[in-house]
Amino acid sequence: MKRLAAFALAACTTPEPPPVLTPPTIPSTPTIPTLPTATSTGTLALTLDEVAPRNQSLSMDEALDRDDWIEISNLGTDKVVLAGWSIEVDGVSWALPDEELRGDKHQVVWLDGEPEEGPWHAPMTLDGEGGSLTLVDPEGGRQTVTWEDVPDDVVVGRFPPGSDGLQPSILASPGNRNPVDPGTELDPSTVLFPEDEILRIDISLPPESLDALRADPYGDALGSLSFGGVTFPQVGVAIKGGYGSFRTIDQKAALRINLDAFSSGARLRGMEHLTLNNMVQDSSCGHERQVYRLLRDAGIPAPRVAHAELYMDGAYRGLYLLVETVDDQFLQRWFDDPNGNLYEGAYGPDLTASGIWGLEWDEQGSDDVDDRSELLAIAELLAQAPTEDLADDLEALIDLDRTLPGLAVEVLVGHWDGYFYSPNNYRLYHEPSTNQTTLLLWGTDQTFGWTGDPWGPAGDLAWWILEVPSLRARFDEALADMAVRLQNQGVEVDVPETAIRVRPSFEADPYREADMATFDAGAPATVDYVSWWPDSILDQL
Repeated sequence: MKRLAAFALAACTTPEPPPVLTPPTIPSTPTIPTLPTATSTGTLALTLDEVAPRNQSLSMDEALDRDDWIEISNLGTDKVVLAGWSIEVDGVSWALPDEELRGDKHQVVWLDGEPEEGPWHAPMTLDGEGGSLTLVDPEGGRQTVTWEDVPDDVVVGRFPPGSDGLQPSILASPGNRNPVDPGTELDPSTVLFPEDEILRIDISLPPESLDALRADPYGDALGSLSFGGVTFPQVGVAIKGGYGSFRTIDQKAALRINLDAFSSGARLRGMEHLTLNNMVQDSSCGHERQVYRLLRDAGIPAPRVAHAELYMDGAYRGLYLLVETVDDQFLQRWFDDPNGNLYEGAYGPDLTASGIWGLEWDEQGSDDVDDRSELLAIAELLAQAPTEDLADDLEALIDLDRTLPGLAVEVLVGHWDGYFYSPNNYRLYHEPSTNQTTLLLWGTDQTFGWTGDPWGPAGDLAWWILEVPSLRARFDEALADMAVRLQNQGVEVDVPETAIRVRPSFEADPYREADMATFDAGAPATVDYVSWWPDSILDQL
């Protein structure tokens, strides 16, 4: 009945050409209010090139500790004898080891307050909220670096190396020459989601943890994680996925890694969780990349992604997609008030009085109640006949500026397994300060192949919206805007380039389930889909 009503409305309504939607503002990444400064007295043969006052996951010392550090560089060609050199922090002086630093060498000094750990461990620490450190040569020449409020995993450094000015950067290079360009990004998690690189992620699981995952796939088993030269010796490793994508730990299992399951507060470049999708339902290995990029570029909350080669106990386990986990850190990036409840919908539960209890609780917000009253209010409204008189009431409960484009994208990419057509694979976030709930897309791997009725939804919220003419018109505007965005996204270039980049990793994947002919057909099929389906929808509009 819902599909017939929506189809009839589509047939008799001819909307005006849609305006271009203005995307919401994405919250800014961490910033440093005052740029660090450097002062020098005399000409020093060595340079204080990097300072890391809040090292959480940039690098680790011999004991696998992630302590604060500095880097002293010899940018010349002659060796420098370190006898007589020292560093000073808050009036405390410490003599550098009586060793030599050869030309074009970079020495890391750990400021961990533990000199007994080795010759390059100083008996002082750094303060990320602000401080200064001075390098002193034997003649009394001084070079001082001063900083204020440095975020976790951000270094204060000289870019290019040896330059007079200092810049904050997430591009730490302990023991190596600094890059020329520090970049403009200060969110350290950006390192986990490069646009055109394949990451390497290593995990280790002892035999008892493998047995635990065989017995309880969704429970956290004790393992270790290594990335970028940093190891976390105690993390939780669990299998993720449901019908269609679930694989055992002895197959190509999708994984969710919880860094603080056994070590409270542990973070990898600011991230608490890592989600590794196995892509067994996307032989092109590129669908989620395109869908989430389309949403993010329009200012709609969606995960970042990156391809990664996964190694388990040193053995290659295959090509995966690292997908940004929708958790409290994701909410902080996208919402002004990230302290609300986050729910996950899968396999049928909808926004009805009974259906809301089938939604899983992903995050319990500190500012939200635990009785699901915010969802019940939506369900009670949707239980009423959809009318124009209730349109404002719905908008008071649903962030339509963000939800409507998301629903439109599900139509445009043929997300038959999402909220609009199933409902499945979605999340709901309630923002306490606005009392509005936003529907978020998830699990968009099975896309770019199926076409459904753009006005024939199964989800109660989508159906209700399309029954109200003013809301239907706004949905059509979003549909037209996102169709044009998809056409202009450069899929015809990015999809083939991505396929070329990941093909060797996919071919070498010992657990892959698709043959190479199927993989090679994936990119052209996606490009072909985008070449005609958005046009078809625009024609229908």
